[in-house]
Amino acid sequence: MNLILHGEIPAGFVRLDRAAAGYEVSIAIAPEHFRLGIGSIALALLHQLLPDEDLWAHVHDENVASRALFRRAGYAETEQQGWLCHPGRAGDAAVGSARS
Repeated sequence: MNLILHGEIPAGFVRLDRAAAGYEVSIAIAPEHFRLGIGSIALALLHQLLPDEDLWAHVHDENVASRALFRRAGYAETEQQGWLCHPGRAGDAAVGSARS
């Protein structure tokens, strides 16, 4: 598990778990850091870290914000594994500083 910092303040975490094919992504952002682009940046960095791997995530149907985040990051909803992103299909999320 890796801590996500916004400046020097903890803003959430991201975790990768090895799966049979690729990695499962778990991400959580603290509510006071919502809508700052932190989740998008974290996913973009994961794709840079593992450019040749499938990444997938389980997202609850009622979690509209997470569904939108993963869709923007290039993931597609599947019946078998939840949300899946194949190598080279990551979204255009810019890696840089989150808005303050």
